[in-house]
Amino acid sequence: KSHDYEEYSVDNKKPHSLDEDFKFKRPYAFVLKESGKKVHNWRKMLKETCNFLIDIDENKFENFITDDDFKGRKRDYISHNTNKMNSPIEVGNEDNNFYVEGNLSANSVIDLIKKLLLKYDIDLDEYKIYLKADYTDLHEWYILS
Repeated sequence: KSHDYEEYSVDNKKPHSLDEDFKFKRPYAFVLKESGKKVHNWRKMLKETCNFLIDIDENKFENFITDDDFKGRKRDYISHNTNKMNSPIEVGNEDNNFYVEGNLSANSVIDLIKKLLLKYDIDLDEYKIYLKADYTDLHEWYILS
């Protein structure tokens, strides 16, 4: 059965908080401290959020490499090398580049962003997400089975 994906579009001007469930949803943009960025997927949102934070304080971001809060059982979430990552995203600048694990679900990206913001002492309410689509109804058969 083919689907008309237009019917899953949502109001991309309505802000969403980091406390919501983003499973089956697609991002349109985010705003952090009055600065907005359009993104087409969760990976891009994570990348742009990290770049924004690196611009604020690169040394603080550097400390996350050795912070246990950013290490999983088998992989690092922030590093200077890609050895312990499944799908690294390059962030930072040419002088100092970092890698962030990109093989994450929407909600795992949100959890990582929340952790980063808290380490930067940024109020989570200063981060707003705008969505372009919600495919929850499309996946209800899966949820119900």
